[in-house]
Amino acid sequence: MIKLFFILSILAFELNALTLKNFNADFKQTITNEYNKTISYLGSITAKSPSSVVYHYTSPMKKSLFLLDKKIIIVEDELEQIIVRRLKSEINLFELLKSAKKSKDDTFTSKYKGYTFYIKKSKDVPKFIKYSDNLDNTIQIEFFNIKTNIKLAKDIFEPNIPPYYDVIKE
Repeated sequence: MIKLFFILSILAFELNALTLKNFNADFKQTITNEYNKTISYLGSITAKSPSSVVYHYTSPMKKSLFLLDKKIIIVEDELEQIIVRRLKSEINLFELLKSAKKSKDDTFTSKYKGYTFYIKKSKDVPKFIKYSDNLDNTIQIEFFNIKTNIKLAKDIFEPNIPPYYDVIKE
């Protein structure tokens, strides 16, 4: 879960850094472990500056992940459950912003809380993020069909949870 939080925080960092109001894109997230086994996820992401983010995973399973204030809400429709997790430590987006260094052309490197993030941009819009987590997994996220500064529905960052779903608080 910390992997997802760092990814979401990086995107929120990008929104602050680029003074975008919001960001919407389809994505492909690939996780490769130390034995070169890979799993890929497809979905869409919507982010609003400074830190509202929602991921909608469509493949290989359907689920949604909401980052709201200091908590993460995971909606797992197939299991008819939601998981609510409070965040233990806050990511300081300005600290992350200060640490980002241009490495070449449209690629930036940011070292933050023991992780190194590689961010590729095109026309000041994030296209690709890559990093390794503390389990020796390499995570890559590729963004496509990107839209910026679009009109967003007011309730897009509020999960729609049926009353019969189980709620798990961690």
